[in-house]
Amino acid sequence: MQEISVCSHKEPFKKVISQGMVTGTTYKNPKTGQYFSPDTINIANPVDPTTKDSLVVANEKMSKSKLNGINPESTIAKYGVDTVRVYMMFKSPIEKDIQWSNADIKGIQRFISRVDNFVPSMSDDCDFYVQRQLLSFWKSYCKDMDNLKFNAAIAKTMKFSRTIGDFPPSRDKNRAIFVIRKALSPFAPSYR
Repeated sequence: MQEISVCSHKEPFKKVISQGMVTGTTYKNPKTGQYFSPDTINIANPVDPTTKDSLVVANEKMSKSKLNGINPESTIAKYGVDTVRVYMMFKSPIEKDIQWSNADIKGIQRFISRVDNFVPSMSDDCDFYVQRQLLSFWKSYCKDMDNLKFNAAIAKTMKFSRTIGDFPPSRDKNRAIFVIRKALSPFAPSYR
């Protein structure tokens, strides 16, 4: 912008990342060009109900005209905003397209539920193994975040949360639970 004299100051970022698109499965009659909603056809054997022509199944950018979109309000009502946001950031690198899948989002829902069900203990014991695991996780997580590898950062958070669940109660396990929730906060608003 400064180079074309739109603004007089240097821009506050080093590079622009173009985000990928959200895609979904489409069902199209190749002869007529008409798209069909998955609710109106048999997905196992997709044929045009009027002409009995076989439909072409493809993965395309979500669009109302292609009848492959999802309703964000009903999806958020069903899974919760935290689950939807974490799923979208986890599904692929930020610059790649995301193929929407209701089956995959259920895994993220289980992960969010596991984190919600962590209960800090009253133990004052130290656990040096947990401390080392936490330090290793945090270094790796921060590196991924700095490099905008949000999907990798979430994957490491998921793995660490599974590991933490097996540890006995301790002050350090409580700290790890706190760190896991903070690690999710850039993606899941309720953990702020």
